[in-house]
Amino acid sequence: MNKILTITALAVITLSACSRSANETATAATETGTYRNPLFPDCGPDPWTIMHNGTYYYTHTMKDSIVLWKTNDITDVANAPHKTVWIPTDQSNKYNLWAPEIHNIDGKWYIYYAADDGNTDNHQLYVLDNVNED
Repeated sequence: MNKILTITALAVITLSACSRSANETATAATETGTYRNPLFPDCGPDPWTIMHNGTYYYTHTMKDSIVLWKTNDITDVANAPHKTVWIPTDQSNKYNLWAPEIHNIDGKWYIYYAADDGNTDNHQLYVLDNVNED
C-alpha cells in the first residue's frame, strides 16, 4: 500500500502543471495556455517517474530513443545524470516512440512504450525488459 501511495505522489508531483507560484501559474495559463513543470522545466511530453530503493528514475517521450534520468533528489531531476537505454533498430517499432513507462515488477525492470513503423495507423504497445538490478 505504501508503494502505491509513493508512486501516486510521484506521479502527481511529476505531472503537476505548476509554475513558480500560483499567481504565475494562473497568469501563464491565461496568457499562453501552457504550463511549465517546476522540477524539469524543459521536459518532454508524457513524463514518468518511479522511485525504487530510494532512487528516482525518470523518463519522457524522446520520439526516437528511450532515455532515463537517475537521481536521489527528485527536486533536481533536471540536472540528474541521464543515459540513453535503448534506440530501436527494428523498422516495426523504430518511429514515434511515445509515453515510456518504467516499472519494477518482482525485481525485474520493464519499460513500456508505444511506437510504430512510421505510419501512426500501426502504433502499438511494446515492452523492454532487463533482469539487472539497475
